[in-house]
Amino acid sequence: MNTEQKSQLIATTKTVKFSDTAIEKLNLTDDDFLFTNHSTGKIKFKKQIYIPFSVDKNTHLKGLKLCVFRNTNTKSFVVQYWHNKKANYYVLGKFNPGLFTTKHCSEKLFELVKTHTDNGLWVADPSQTELDKKRLITKEHIVSAQNKTICEVIEEYMKSGMPKIQKGGLLGSRSASHIAVYLIGYNKRFKVLKFQPTLENENQIIFKPKMWGLGKKRKNANPTNFDELFKRYPSGNEQQILKGKVIERSLYDADFGKTPIKLLTQGDIRRFISKYAYGTQKHWIACFNNLWAFATQRGFLGDAPPVNPTLNYNINKERVKDFAPTKYKKVIFSKEETQIIWEHLTDQQIRSKFPFASECLALMLLTGLREQEALRIRKQDISDKLITVRISKIGTTQTIPITTAVRAVLNMIEEVSKRPGNQWVSFIPWLFGTPRFRTKDFELYKETDKGKNYINSVSTRLGNVQNCWIFVRNEIRKLLPQFVGSPKNFRKNYASAANKTLKNPSETIRLTRHTQTATLEKHYIGEDQDQNMENANRVSAEFFDFIKIKQA
Repeated sequence: MNTEQKSQLIATTKTVKFSDTAIEKLNLTDDDFLFTNHSTGKIKFKKQIYIPFSVDKNTHLKGLKLCVFRNTNTKSFVVQYWHNKKANYYVLGKFNPGLFTTKHCSEKLFELVKTHTDNGLWVADPSQTELDKKRLITKEHIVSAQNKTICEVIEEYMKSGMPKIQKGGLLGSRSASHIAVYLIGYNKRFKVLKFQPTLENENQIIFKPKMWGLGKKRKNANPTNFDELFKRYPSGNEQQILKGKVIERSLYDADFGKTPIKLLTQGDIRRFISKYAYGTQKHWIACFNNLWAFATQRGFLGDAPPVNPTLNYNINKERVKDFAPTKYKKVIFSKEETQIIWEHLTDQQIRSKFPFASECLALMLLTGLREQEALRIRKQDISDKLITVRISKIGTTQTIPITTAVRAVLNMIEEVSKRPGNQWVSFIPWLFGTPRFRTKDFELYKETDKGKNYINSVSTRLGNVQNCWIFVRNEIRKLLPQFVGSPKNFRKNYASAANKTLKNPSETIRLTRHTQTATLEKHYIGEDQDQNMENANRVSAEFFDFIKIKQA
């Protein structure tokens, strides 16, 4: 493009239709950011440009523009207004499909025009109003914040993305989803939400759309934000009560939720959760603790918050029953069982049926990785000798040596990526891709911004290994009918094998990535029944050798 053509391009005024679809489809090039520096006559690039919306000038949308940044392609709604003989811009919000759209922008601008204009003239500066709101906090506001009920704190907690108690950031998607069941219930309110992990493994709450209608009248029937969600499904609605479920009535739907949170006591909590089993009560206490910590951080409990009622809360534990889940936690596989598991996971038919899932399980078996730690491995985390993993429980990164066996698994993963129809695997960042990748649109996806965002998102990562393990377990039971266990036992199995080999817990925790040998000895080595039997027989033979067993 020559200088004359560029100048003509700069002089051209663009407009964009005020609709979500038009904004999403708007793709600007570097040429759109060109301008002429009148002092030097040179053509340069603007950091951002303002594109007017094609709207009726006689409505509250007058002066509304779309601000687009060149480097990030971020799109924001801004309104240009004239106040005190000056033209100013006020940012209404960043365009975010499903969270802040043209509908939200129009509603916010309508209220702004209503309170700041008179006969079409701006009589107050919205930017100054925003500063005053942040600076001037009245006593009434403080008192109102300190009188929030449990339900209101739940609403604020959900709107904030469900932050962690002590560390910065948000809860992981699994933890957030689990806590949300207790707070708002597993009902229509909950099913509108999707708890999706980000690349940093923090929770991102997405509102699922439910489209109805045809053509231009097609609309989303579901709430698009938490204000709409809690308005559609208010607290105490009997339709949200699920009879016969473990959590019939969520905290948000219980009458107890109308209590001001600052008046919450241990007695209130005990009366509310005492009917539940020990494990469920533990989850309830965790939920109350999260809410209390959040309320403290936000100032809902005043400058001198009362003592946390969950502190030193004692749950009367039931007599330990040897039911199935408890027994399975203690399972450590024998060497023969471990070999059978490996042979099934590397079986070609099973690998073809469950690509990536079988290889993921094989890596977990060889390294003691937790499932989520294995799923989050990216290709860039693998070097010649080490795999860098993100330890979910302590929030740090550690390394795993690439042994000959681990290298065999990595080679199997490489073989999966070379199978016909799996060209997309080389484009995703994850070591374990999802079999649900939208291969039909792959050629389109890889060339567009929207497609690139999808390819590099957690949507292209393997979700879980459950179906693969159920199939493998059933196949093993054809050989060993009494076989029990799950992928959670792989870590215990690896720790036991490492300690038997090294015979030194201090050396073992370097491979199992535990922070303390006490954890290893209590929950891993201590539950190895074969090792315990061997040790018991050794003590009996060497110390109690004076005992003679009479032959029958």
